[in-house]
Amino acid sequence: MRRSRPASARRRPRRVPLLAPLAVATLALSASCSDAAARLAVLDGNAAFARGERQDALARYLAAGPGEVQSFDLGNVYAAMGETEAARSLLAPLRDASDPRVAFGAAYNLGLLELELGRHDAAVDSLRAALRARPSDLEAKRALELAVEASRNARSASAASRSPTAEGSDSGGDELFGILRELETGRFRAPRPASTAPAPDDH
Repeated sequence: MRRSRPASARRRPRRVPLLAPLAVATLALSASCSDAAARLAVLDGNAAFARGERQDALARYLAAGPGEVQSFDLGNVYAAMGETEAARSLLAPLRDASDPRVAFGAAYNLGLLELELGRHDAAVDSLRAALRARPSDLEAKRALELAVEASRNARSASAASRSPTAEGSDSGGDELFGILRELETGRFRAPRPASTAPAPDDH
């Protein structure tokens, strides 16, 4: 999948490394899961994805059945395959997942995906949710900074196209500062999820 790069040309944040240092992270089911076959299928899927065998990974995750972890892994594989709408439909409901690893990872990866697609405001919303789940994560803060800057640049470009003599606004920097300050002081309120669809049941 071709990755777009914001005009700032600064280093892109990595996708969230939850349990494995992959380009798009995968998760393993908890050992407490009663369905050993599902656990094995997810682990096999993770291994296939690590080898770059995305179709095989997809088949294994689908075989594992429904669950938050399975949906997260499926969403990441679809994103890596360029199936962005399928990825978004799986990751968006998981921003409110019961597993905090899944909630953070889904919000963060969805934010990066939205940023790559040029959906800057949606990226800001998802990355705010990621930072609400894990306020100290530096990569999520960097990603949010890029998303806010990209959104500000897009608004400035739109305003300039309507009025060539109009001067750009610097309100984006103040907005980012306010978001990060609220996160650090514990006064931040997470945005409503982008989708009201219930998260799939885990094993």
